[in-house]
Amino acid sequence: ALEKMKEYTPDLVISDILMPRMDGYQFLKEMKSAKKTSSIPFVFYTATYTSKKDEQFAYSLGASRFIVKPQEPETFFEIINPAVKDHKSGILTSATPTIEKGDIYLKEYNERLVQKLEDKVTELAAANDTIDRSRTFLKALLESLREGVIYVDIHGEIGLTNKKGKELEKEAMEKVLPILEKTQEECLCNFDLHAQGRYYDICCCPLTTPDGGYLGSTIVLHDITERRHMEEELKARLDELEKWQRLTVGRE
Repeated sequence: ALEKMKEYTPDLVISDILMPRMDGYQFLKEMKSAKKTSSIPFVFYTATYTSKKDEQFAYSLGASRFIVKPQEPETFFEIINPAVKDHKSGILTSATPTIEKGDIYLKEYNERLVQKLEDKVTELAAANDTIDRSRTFLKALLESLREGVIYVDIHGEIGLTNKKGKELEKEAMEKVLPILEKTQEECLCNFDLHAQGRYYDICCCPLTTPDGGYLGSTIVLHDITERRHMEEELKARLDELEKWQRLTVGRE
């Protein structure tokens, strides 16, 4: 922006405060230090630096307006347009910085940065606490399931399992991974697995974001051992019944 203003003079500058390399406070100070740009009205539009002290420091550097995000477009222009109009007509002159000495500026600037850093640390701690509680809840939820659950990411790496899924991880992945490598997001399969002396129904389906982005696949293993034993017992009885039917035909 400073380089652009060497080529032409804008009627108004609207800037955020939190920016990389040079933040809004430094940007405004640079503008006010240059004769060509010192008279340009400057408006802060910020969502991060929103305290009263942040605002006071902005005005002390020569800001004309201090607007906190978000604002509806109509409200935003109601604030901006009069400033531009008054500046063009000569009614509104650019605010003059009240901080002149470098050491005072650095003291105030550092206080704003330290306060914002402390705020961010507090926000980060709260966010981490929320994440930890969510992870604990998710883990408890997965462990409460009787089925084994295995999540496989887009690279074929296991990202999450419950206890039952971990026990069957090797056998399940040997059967599912070759299918995932070929089909990935189109993988939608259902088959049986015999492992560790028991039978499992494996259901594999894609895991996607609300907008359709592929995250990986979820493998659910449902224990069907009892059902399989009942089916085998029923089949044995039917075979036995059929055998006796063959033996008794024509014996009347």
